[in-house]
Amino acid sequence: MRNGIEAKHWGTYLELNRPRKIVFTWIVDENDEADPSKVTLEIQPEDVGCTVTIAHEMDSKWIDYVERTERGWGRFLHEIDRTST
Repeated sequence: MRNGIEAKHWGTYLELNRPRKIVFTWIVDENDEADPSKVTLEIQPEDVGCTVTIAHEMDSKWIDYVERTERGWGRFLHEIDRTST
């Protein structure tokens, strides 16, 4: 939700290297469709669980959203971890 309105996000898978790497475009609204950002998730197995590294490449016009984006991905990963136990 963003300002009480459901936020819509979509994209296209660019690379699927199961189970280690996923790369996809990230589009927030119709205005960004021509210039999507790119997200790369790399998954490294550990003795217990795994380590996930996320790189979200976006245009410099979104510089004010970097911290918010980092928090969002952190919440997303926390929810996945919470629901898998």
